[in-house]
Amino acid sequence: MPSREIMAGRLREARRDSGLTLKQVERLSGFSSTHISEIERGRTTPTVDALVRIAAALGRDPCYFLEERLLEEVAVARADGDGRAVLDRAARLQPLAPGVLGGQLELSRLRIDRACEGTLDGVEPGDLCFYVTTGALRLLAEETTYELPQGGSLHARFGQVPRIVVDRAPAELLIVRAPSGLPRSDDGEAS
Repeated sequence: MPSREIMAGRLREARRDSGLTLKQVERLSGFSSTHISEIERGRTTPTVDALVRIAAALGRDPCYFLEERLLEEVAVARADGDGRAVLDRAARLQPLAPGVLGGQLELSRLRIDRACEGTLDGVEPGDLCFYVTTGALRLLAEETTYELPQGGSLHARFGQVPRIVVDRAPAELLIVRAPSGLPRSDDGEAS
């Protein structure tokens, strides 16, 4: 999390970029212009509720003010070459977008060239979505097996990265990872 001074500067800059006065932000957020001014000058730190409401008034995601590393509003992420071999060299993991939507999502493509089973190095536990674009595979998560045909997907919060089993290659899947702190329903969904 950035320092109070950095957060204050981002709030002030976002307000000025939006062309709003302190009084206009007061009307939109419900917080006094004096309180907003104190936050902008780094004299006080906003509560979570205040930050969410002020960010909404400014048309910004609250993460914009909390990210340690400030990301651009629009970011172009390029694929990182051919990726790297994983699953005993039976597959290649290619990062497609290491940080999109304010650094909240990571997107990778996994291409599997031969039958294999294993856990992916380079994918961290958390809120994960697996989407099969080619072939079929099984995901083994804790004590449950999920059969995913082409076009199938699995979205759940995982404490450990599931094992991937491919009986017939080739197979390809997209993996989307969000930090565990992002809000979502508590139950995983498979389709």
